[in-house]
Amino acid sequence: MIWKPDYTGRFPRRPHWEIDELESRCEEVMTPFLEARYGQAPVRVPTDALTVLIERDAEELDLDAELSAPAAAEEIHGVTWFFSGAKPRVQINRKLRREFRRANRYRTTLAHEYGHILLHAWLYERFSRELPEREPQRCYSRTVQAGIDRINDWMEWQAGYISGALLMPQGRVELAARAFGKERGVALPVHSESADGGAMVERLTRLFDVSREAARVRLLKLGQLAG
Repeated sequence: MIWKPDYTGRFPRRPHWEIDELESRCEEVMTPFLEARYGQAPVRVPTDALTVLIERDAEELDLDAELSAPAAAEEIHGVTWFFSGAKPRVQINRKLRREFRRANRYRTTLAHEYGHILLHAWLYERFSRELPEREPQRCYSRTVQAGIDRINDWMEWQAGYISGALLMPQGRVELAARAFGKERGVALPVHSESADGGAMVERLTRLFDVSREAARVRLLKLGQLAG
């Protein structure tokens, strides 16, 4: 990890992790936690494991929050509130848990908010003496209905990456991709728009219980899909 200027103005400087550091951080947290709780690390991370992790490291987890967005084209999925000298508080949009068709979004949002806790909560303590007195700060995940957001905020990008890495561990994604390539007799990476690419995305969707978009992005990030 190295320090870089924080152009958002939140902190005097911000942490920058290389991708392999983020992957290792997820492995270091999830593997012992899952093994202690279930006796082994399941391929599919149970949803209740995500809520227990948040409850362990946050002051409060509200799964029934009424969250509204300022723009009609947006929907707020989750919010993490940060406080100097105290653990963060997490709110999850109640609609995600109550609508079965949104189970994958619910899981992704829990993992995203835990990403904020894992990577960012300590910063509010680290810089507590350098920050002006102000209201608690929040970071939130959202959907823009008009299209896929291009994430420019470093905190949101990092939490988003952690979300995918928690739900789809690198080693297991690469193992599944190699098995798929061997079964199909194709070389990796496969093109994302090909029939093989679509089939590999579908396989990861079922294996890790995530959305097709989350599986596609993860495969692209790990170099198992191209294009």
